[in-house]
Amino acid sequence: MPQPTVLQPVTITAQRGAVSDDVSLRIAGRSWSGWTDVRITRGIERLPSDFELHLTEFSPTERAIQVKLGDACEVLIGLDVVLTGYVDKVIRQFDARSHTVTVTGRSKCADLVDASA
Repeated sequence: MPQPTVLQPVTITAQRGAVSDDVSLRIAGRSWSGWTDVRITRGIERLPSDFELHLTEFSPTERAIQVKLGDACEVLIGLDVVLTGYVDKVIRQFDARSHTVTVTGRSKCADLVDASA
C-alpha cells in the first residue's frame, strides 16, 4: 500500500524587488503597496492562513494607512487575491527617519478556529 503524501505548509518570504508582482493589502476598496517585506503562509494542513506585511508611510499626514484591528481585508500578489480575511494586529513605529506600519492578519478560517471548543 503506498504511503500517503504529507503536505507541508508553504511560506512565501520576499524582499522588495525579489518578485515580479507587487503585494498589496486591500481594505474597503482601497489598496496599499510599497511594502518593505512580506510573509504569507498557506498550507492544506494549516488553518487559518496568515500574513505579515511591513509597510512604510512617507509621513503620518501625507499617506496615512487607514488600517484597524478587525478590518476585513484581501492580500493580493499582482492582481490575484491570495488571502481573504481580517486584520489581527497593527503596529505603528516612529523614529527620526521613518514611519512604519506592520499589519498581521489571518484568513476567514480564523472564525472557525477562534470559535472552536
